[in-house]
Amino acid sequence: MMRNLLCRPSRPFEPREYEKMYGKKYFAFRGLSMDQQMVFWDSCRALLLSRGYHLYKPASGPCHEYISVPTLPSFSGPVQYPYAYREANALIDSPRDPFMGACNRSMVFYAQDSEGRHVVLKHVCGNSQEYRILRFLQSQGFQAMEENCIMPVLELIEHKENWLVVMPRWGSASRNPPLHRVEDILHYMLCLLKALIYLHANSIVHRDITLLNSLVNHIEAHPSRAAAAIGYRQGLREHGLIKYAMFDFDLSIHMPENVRLLPASYTWITVGPWPHDAAQGEYMYDPFAYDVALLGIVFCLEFQHLTKYIPMLAPLFDSMVTDDISRRFTAAQALEFLSDNWKEFISSSQSLPYDLEWEGMSWDEYDRWAGLPDDFVRKWGYLREPSPTKMTRFLRWSCDSYRIYRTVAWLRRSIDKMRQKDSREMESYRAIPL
Repeated sequence: MMRNLLCRPSRPFEPREYEKMYGKKYFAFRGLSMDQQMVFWDSCRALLLSRGYHLYKPASGPCHEYISVPTLPSFSGPVQYPYAYREANALIDSPRDPFMGACNRSMVFYAQDSEGRHVVLKHVCGNSQEYRILRFLQSQGFQAMEENCIMPVLELIEHKENWLVVMPRWGSASRNPPLHRVEDILHYMLCLLKALIYLHANSIVHRDITLLNSLVNHIEAHPSRAAAAIGYRQGLREHGLIKYAMFDFDLSIHMPENVRLLPASYTWITVGPWPHDAAQGEYMYDPFAYDVALLGIVFCLEFQHLTKYIPMLAPLFDSMVTDDISRRFTAAQALEFLSDNWKEFISSSQSLPYDLEWEGMSWDEYDRWAGLPDDFVRKWGYLREPSPTKMTRFLRWSCDSYRIYRTVAWLRRSIDKMRQKDSREMESYRAIPL
């Protein structure tokens, strides 16, 4: 099942579908070379400076091409939300640059505000789904973003027909160092569940929930100071100061009211692993349920090998990734399950072995119930995900061929029409303003 960890080559998402959702300018910008990207961001310097933002400057040295570093001394005052902690103010006086930003993504660049606080800039196409979602989130205010673990928007700056979105710079690798305390693991899951509940409550489907699309309120230092940065971040965890936030809405959709389904082809736009919601020739799918499964897969890939130490993870994870969508938890139900059984979660070993290694199994093949006590399995086994039937496995194998997939999807649609299934919801995706 390793192919589930790779992109799905047999089902290409056609460029015209991308352009329909995101616009031709979106792809023209992403296709720029590194030099062209630098020219673009340099052309924005005067505009950004007039708004109080100082773009990072190119780093010096033969090996630092396309690497940028801060222009101003970093802010040295007390850290307040929405800005991030950074390891060791003494780094400012270090001969090495304290922080680095690589211009390796065409739509993102780093800067500082007039007080030296670090921010990130992203180029967003005007009137796109992403712009409308970010504008909505900005209107909700910092308090709502903090309470619901969403990356806040500081400012939207108009640039020609598009926008430059300003957000606080937070750190990536949010699970580094590995989470070895039960409360740290639960806090991480709690934050992302809160974020997904908030998005779904406002009819926003994320559609690209991965290990990379969450940030932590601590900026990593220069690579030469990695060990010190890890120790500093661990200290923030122990003092309850770490926050996690969901971000990256470039594939998200703000769904119209009462619309629950999208074409199954919309699941093919990202690199896997994917849930199996559209793997058997389905022609429509529920993006809200799909989001929950995506988040469940993130949790599985990170923590499923810990079920022998935290048994309650097994029923929670299985209920988030189950193929039976009628039984799959919503984000709110997953959070409720976590909250209602908090004592059972937290009664597990408070500290996990530091030499515990990830076992490398796919989320849909790993037995999360192996080795659990019999009385626990009897109590919670009704939430255990059964193995797929032979017919289901055959359909998945067959539908890896795009030609067979289209045939099966056509047959499913035809059968549904013959059964006179209500077609209004099936076609309602056409009303979505892309």
